[in-house]
Amino acid sequence: MEVDTIESLSIKLCTVLEDIGVTEELINFRRYVFTLRNVLCTHLNHVHGIGHIFGSQVEGSTTFGMHSDTDCVIYIDTLSAYTDLSDCQPSKVPFLAITTTMSCPQCYSLQHVMQLSDNTLFPAREGVIDCSTNAFTSFWDKFMLDEESRVLLLNNFFFKADWFQGFSSMMKEFEQHGPAHSWKDILDSVFAIHCPTIPKECQALFFRPNPGHWPKQVTLAKAKQCGVYFMYPGNIGHTFSFDAERKMFVMNVHYQRDIASRQWRMSTNKLELLLMCDLNIVQMKAYILTKMIRKQFLKPIVGDQLSTFHMKTALLFTVGNYPMEVWTNENLVQCIHFCLKTLRRFLQRRYCPHYSIASVNLFAGKLKVSEFSLLIQELTNILNSGLQCVYMLSADCLGERLKSFQATPTTTLMSKEYYYLLTLSRLVIMVMGKQGNFVAPALFRTTQEFATLMKQFAQNLKKAISQQKDYTFELEFAFQNISNTLATLEASAHISDKKPITDDIYEMYNTSVRSGQVSNYLKYASMLVCINDYDRAVTFLKDIESMITPDMVQFSMIQNGHFFERMMAGAHTSLTPNKMFQMFATNIMMDVIFTRHEINCAPSHLIYEMYGRFISVDDRSPHNLPNFMQFALIDAKPFLYYLKYLAHRDAEGKHAALDQLNNYFISLRGVPYVGQIETALNLMGHIMELENHASVAWEAYVSSVKLAPCNNAAYWHMCRLISEHVADNSQHERM
Repeated sequence: MEVDTIESLSIKLCTVLEDIGVTEELINFRRYVFTLRNVLCTHLNHVHGIGHIFGSQVEGSTTFGMHSDTDCVIYIDTLSAYTDLSDCQPSKVPFLAITTTMSCPQCYSLQHVMQLSDNTLFPAREGVIDCSTNAFTSFWDKFMLDEESRVLLLNNFFFKADWFQGFSSMMKEFEQHGPAHSWKDILDSVFAIHCPTIPKECQALFFRPNPGHWPKQVTLAKAKQCGVYFMYPGNIGHTFSFDAERKMFVMNVHYQRDIASRQWRMSTNKLELLLMCDLNIVQMKAYILTKMIRKQFLKPIVGDQLSTFHMKTALLFTVGNYPMEVWTNENLVQCIHFCLKTLRRFLQRRYCPHYSIASVNLFAGKLKVSEFSLLIQELTNILNSGLQCVYMLSADCLGERLKSFQATPTTTLMSKEYYYLLTLSRLVIMVMGKQGNFVAPALFRTTQEFATLMKQFAQNLKKAISQQKDYTFELEFAFQNISNTLATLEASAHISDKKPITDDIYEMYNTSVRSGQVSNYLKYASMLVCINDYDRAVTFLKDIESMITPDMVQFSMIQNGHFFERMMAGAHTSLTPNKMFQMFATNIMMDVIFTRHEINCAPSHLIYEMYGRFISVDDRSPHNLPNFMQFALIDAKPFLYYLKYLAHRDAEGKHAALDQLNNYFISLRGVPYVGQIETALNLMGHIMELENHASVAWEAYVSSVKLAPCNNAAYWHMCRLISEHVADNSQHERM
């Protein structure tokens, strides 16, 4: 193999990293997607708390092939911690963050703050609160007294709340890993209380000696406004395990329960995100490569005890120590060397400082003494080899891509263009799905509760639109989608009570269609069909059909490269993330979703989809989530043609709609199964029944079952057809 120079290998690495999506455009769009999700979560919050995404997804420090999970911090907005009593806000439930002789490194205790009769705020102590009354039984379930009779919040109080029990039961495969509750390597959630001010331990960042080029002064100024989170630290008390080889239980001694339960670990993830977003593209490439190296070469030695956070810490210190002139594409290999040498130096000292919190050793409680030498040796081998290990990296087939510079690759590699579309399509699914899908809040609520929640969401968004300069279009788009849900909720209730549809409901529908979303138009048209306003429905459906252009793509078809590529063909490469979102909002037809609360605005045949469970599936399937089938989901185009058939009273109009639905199925021949084709086939079956072609209807239902054998409403239709056939034969025999 040809020996690489630092410059030649650097150029190769930069090329293949760009091929797998490590570009400024995709990194910025990934940051935009997850930042927008955070903005929406802030405004669409409720008693279950606000979920903010942090880590690699919102930093943009991941790729499609790295399979990074999503890190989320969940906090309740009505609770807040403060480092100074004078900063406490009576509008929230305040806690005073204090350190005691029993505080662990990086940890605080949270003392309850009371408001006395004269509105004075006072840190709660046993002498102030009457512990003997029954009124405080539930109160003391969440608090404890320390040695100085201070009332401290227990760090596990989240898990005693009713809402958490519902949350955890929905995710049957939640497992606790340290501070996080993990679900299937997809989601890591930590529970925390926000503190708007920065404790003194974090002030070291602002006074640490450095060359001065990074972090930038403007970044440091923003960092002072970030605040911190105090989060549940995981089980840091005594633990027990069974040693199968020695056939005995082992007690791992840590902290006593009363000491462990008062610890709240300080997290500076907001500040870290600010620093990561201040890196240039070469620094991001270096970080992504060090993460790949950790996963493939260091993780087999110590598992996740040496985490990506250690790699991030090494990178941040390295960036601060080396001038910006060093960080170029031609010098990428040397930059990675610098990062790995920084990590090796930390290992040699057995001390990894936290970048933003003073006096914290990130190796403490993670690595065993014997593991330091193993990691040091592996890093030394990697450094001495001139980073030749990158040729063996499996993530995103990066090693194979590097080898393709010297020989024909042994495996078929995705092109740069396809990788771009694949990554972009996944991000589009995340951001657009969050905008239009309100199924989750509907599952565990009554119709009245769901309507109240949607109204609260709408009020929050209206307020945000009037106050926030950024994301105005995105917030208005979400408001219009919520208006559609509210209109359908109200209309369904009116239809149930045999009341006419009011002007207010029509106005909400009119607000929703300003989004230009075909799915909002279709739910409006579906309501018109359900109230037998056929003439108006026909006219409305003609308008909808004229809106659909060849470059528009159905939401469920985005993962199909052919359809998504066709939509992106006309896109300008220099579009900002905001402009890209506007293009997606215009050209993506979202799925049409009816929850059980909107049941009277859906055609009767579609209601079967809400009760589609018919055969058992593996208990581990996500389809086994409670109330999973309490909604109906259909792609926009087949639903349009189905509504046209129902709305037209003349045979010509009905047959034209039937032909369109037939042509729709023909257009999908040879296309891998995507979307809700099985539901579309069920609708075709219903049309065939209305046309008195029972055998053709049966074939449609059979085709539907072949595509989706589990949780398919087609089983109900087939049983119904058999029942009707038997009933008809019995009647004929009696005659």
